[in-house]
Amino acid sequence: MMKFKIERKIFSWIILTLVIIGAFTYFFSKPNSPIVVEPNIITITEGTQGFKYGIRIGVGNIQNGSGVVYLVSQDDSLNKEVKSGDNFSFQNYHILVIEVKENTRILPVGSTGGSDGSITLEITI
Repeated sequence: MMKFKIERKIFSWIILTLVIIGAFTYFFSKPNSPIVVEPNIITITEGTQGFKYGIRIGVGNIQNGSGVVYLVSQDDSLNKEVKSGDNFSFQNYHILVIEVKENTRILPVGSTGGSDGSITLEITI
């Protein structure tokens, strides 16, 4: 019975320590990249889609500093390989590629899941 009480106290201290470390990390760590909050800017993770101004935007095949952007609207579609700094037009919109970010995957290479990267676009009329 005494051994059980000691093990229970040790376990409780371990849990309490982990909670304190987790709270400290959550509140005092800074994000890896700045969060951009601007109405014309959108960041899309590889393998997902985003929507802006009635345009469906997909991102894929990010590697070697470039990636493919898939744009689809009711009237038109476009697949374009892009890199940071590129700009182009789609319908009545001007699109600037702010950043192509590679390898944001949190799992080791060869694992499934996670993302290989993201593309940040600025879309203006």
